[in-house]
Amino acid sequence: MDPPFTSRWQAYGFALVLAFFLVLPAGLARSGLVRRQDVYQRIPEKFGAFSYIGHQIFDDSSDIDILFLGSSVLWSGIDTPHVQYQLSRQLGRPANVITFGSNWRGEELNYILLSEVLQRRKVRMLVITMPLSHQSTNLPHPQSFRWLPYGDNEAALRGLPLRIRLALYGEQVLGAPRHVLGIIRSDIQEKTDFYHALVSLRGAYRVEGGYLGAPFVLQKTKPPELSARSMIYSPEAQRFFNFTQQPLSPYQMHFLRLTTELARRSDVPVAILNIPLSRQRREAAVEERMHWSEVFGLEMPIIGVPPATLFRGMTDSEINRCFYDEHMNLNGSDLLTRTLTPAILTVYEEHARRSQ
Repeated sequence: MDPPFTSRWQAYGFALVLAFFLVLPAGLARSGLVRRQDVYQRIPEKFGAFSYIGHQIFDDSSDIDILFLGSSVLWSGIDTPHVQYQLSRQLGRPANVITFGSNWRGEELNYILLSEVLQRRKVRMLVITMPLSHQSTNLPHPQSFRWLPYGDNEAALRGLPLRIRLALYGEQVLGAPRHVLGIIRSDIQEKTDFYHALVSLRGAYRVEGGYLGAPFVLQKTKPPELSARSMIYSPEAQRFFNFTQQPLSPYQMHFLRLTTELARRSDVPVAILNIPLSRQRREAAVEERMHWSEVFGLEMPIIGVPPATLFRGMTDSEINRCFYDEHMNLNGSDLLTRTLTPAILTVYEEHARRSQ
């Protein structure tokens, strides 16, 4: 086998290049050239509504009545304009309801987005989803190299095991050349049709896609007639909820604790929203991993409807038309949102308005 380098100077040159890229994240942090608002504008739309999120964080200062924050399950599962319309009717004034949605679950991403928006805007109620049974990763978000430059949010990383902090630094090493190119080329994305659609939909992702590649068929389904109280966990409604007691990973627990502590310090009421997956369609109870209020010591009402109740009387073919894979499409979002909105508004009335 030939040697990797033909001379000592080649080896020295390779070591210098390697060292340059390893220290580049720290150099960028010291330079102050990477601005958070620009970071969000450079992330491709296929990874989430980051351009819209960046605008909401840095360019708007109005109060937010309800902030839906989460991954693609929530992003495509909630019809945000419908919630805003119904909340406006309840309040007797124009309400402001928005969604911060992105692909792939990441507790560190949710924490960072919440911390940044709370530095600039008042949020009257935060609505989040919790990790699903198959989401037990102990690794960083797969796209964190795009939105977590070195030096940003370093305080949030304290207390993480060394192995995870090294993994995060590796992500920052991967992202640093992209940030340099972004500064040189000023590659801020133009506002696209997708961005303008997100603005009109308050950040919601309304998917007109059929199940597993099938053609999309618009389907209007009447929501089940349920009391708001039956969709909010309580001793009286506990038969509609099932806690599997599946533990969180240390990485998830670390950032969820930071998120709940941030909400507590900022006096932001938090509600947990359960959104069913396609595979759960016949489940007779809302499935959550734990009773989250007990885990984090913060009152967090759980809102959900058993999938078997939501889809009662529907055939498998009709239920399929409510999903585009495991995620809900426009049909499913309409059905779920119109079912759960009374419970969401009840929680807002009892918790968000009480804290104003």
